[in-house]
Amino acid sequence: MHLIFDTNIFIYHLNNQLSESGKNLLRLGLMGQGAYSVISRIEVLGFQQSELEEARAKQLLSRLVELTPDFGNC
Repeated sequence: MHLIFDTNIFIYHLNNQLSESGKNLLRLGLMGQGAYSVISRIEVLGFQQSELEEARAKQLLSRLVELTPDFGNC
C-alpha cells in the first residue's frame, strides 16, 4: 500500500473540489495502491446525503482497500 487517503480527499473528490495533484494521487490509489481507514468510511457515509451521493461514495470506497484495526495484538 503506497497511499492512505483521509476523509477530506473523498469529500473534495465527491464535491468536484479536488486539486489536479490530488486527482492524480487518487487515480494512482484507485489503480490498486490506495487504502482508507474504517473511520473514513464512517465519516464519508455517516451524514445525510441523497441516494445517488451515497451510491457514488460507496462505489469510490469499493475501489480501495479498507484498513481495519487489529485488536488481537493489543
